[in-house]
Amino acid sequence: MRRSGPSRISFSALALFVGWVTACDKDSSKTADKGSGPSGQAKTVEKPSAATKPAPPELRPEAKPLDLSGPKPPEVSSIMFVVDGALIPIGCYDQTKDKLLGGPACGQLLGSDEVVYLSSEYGKELDTIGATKNALCELANKPTSFSTPILDGGKAYDWALWPKSSASGVVPVPVDTTSDTGSALSDEEIKATTEFMTSLKPSAARGNFRGRQRAQVDVNGDGSQDLFISALLADPKDDERNLYSGLFMAPGGDLNKLLLIDSSKRGSDVITLRGLVDLNGDGESELWLGLSFEGGAADRIVTLHASKVGDLAKWTCGA
Repeated sequence: MRRSGPSRISFSALALFVGWVTACDKDSSKTADKGSGPSGQAKTVEKPSAATKPAPPELRPEAKPLDLSGPKPPEVSSIMFVVDGALIPIGCYDQTKDKLLGGPACGQLLGSDEVVYLSSEYGKELDTIGATKNALCELANKPTSFSTPILDGGKAYDWALWPKSSASGVVPVPVDTTSDTGSALSDEEIKATTEFMTSLKPSAARGNFRGRQRAQVDVNGDGSQDLFISALLADPKDDERNLYSGLFMAPGGDLNKLLLIDSSKRGSDVITLRGLVDLNGDGESELWLGLSFEGGAADRIVTLHASKVGDLAKWTCGA
């Protein structure tokens, strides 16, 4: 039996609906915003094209790199600073004398309006060195540190280098080398370091061993990793007092050749390796040391030649 008329009418209505949807799709780049035109007429709004949409983060251009062009040591002098509200000079290379120096004498190498490279694990920046200024840790009103506009504005950095072109001469040691996990030593390393410390100070043999840093760096560029260990022997009767504390180096990782880099003079001090710096561009790094003590911290640079350690200057901040 043939179906009656109403079914054919439904089929026709369906066809009209499909045609209407298709017509709408052809003009899908426009939408009607009713009530926004004059007299309530529909206002046509263009959809944003792909070209006008903001680029995703991975496609956006990066910040312009810093201009670190210019001559480097040994063609020019250089200064390394630590930052504590101002630039504190800790080591330098005097090109005219072909000599490494340390401390306040380094400031005499600066001219006017010199550009310095500021760095921390959170950012890098260039700034202009200004007048002398007390660092936060300097108490006497005879400043030997230097201001910069950025530091005067309250920003904090860890270290700085002049000239900016020599910035690659500093290699900071990762901060996790002093963490609980990063400073963990093997049984062999603990045994060798303990025996070496007690050979230097036999009366410390009764102390409890504490490891404070384990860092591996290539000091002289020979391709082998030198091992640095910061450790102490704590007084068993007073765990806050050290019977002996120092920073040691195993050249090429050889524990049979342990070398004392520096030892503390006070009961609670701890010395660590903060980084390497090649001040004179000879390819052999000087050692940037950090000292933490009760109520503060200090820095200095020492030289290392043929297993002999030399001082460039005393600790900063009156330590």
